[in-house]
Amino acid sequence: MTGWIAAVEKAWQAGIVVVAAVGNNGNSTTKLTNPAMDEWILAVGATATNGTAATTDDTLATFTNLAVGGNQVDLLAPGTSIASLRDPGSNIDNTYASARVGTTLFKGSGTSQATAVVSAAAALVLQSSRPRPRTR
Repeated sequence: MTGWIAAVEKAWQAGIVVVAAVGNNGNSTTKLTNPAMDEWILAVGATATNGTAATTDDTLATFTNLAVGGNQVDLLAPGTSIASLRDPGSNIDNTYASARVGTTLFKGSGTSQATAVVSAAAALVLQSSRPRPRTR
């Protein structure tokens, strides 16, 4: 067992939810990237929202890796044109200036963006399921 696999499995066994992007090599790719290929990880792919708030027109993003065998994509989440914090002056910021949203945000696409959405949702679910401390 390699180091990262052991770490992921120990984290999961300790009650920590581990979420990873499946990769952006396309739907014709036959395996997920590491560490998403590990069975102990929630493997996340991306959907294209097609610019609407409705989910009825969402489609699988063409860049999402799919697997023929082994661990499959567990969850899909929006992964196109997701606004996140901008890193002014970074290579991606300079290369894709049209993706800037105001002075602080940047729109990005990929399974990593979808993974951030799933991670946030998982945190909210776990937070809501924990017992609340008693108040006097």
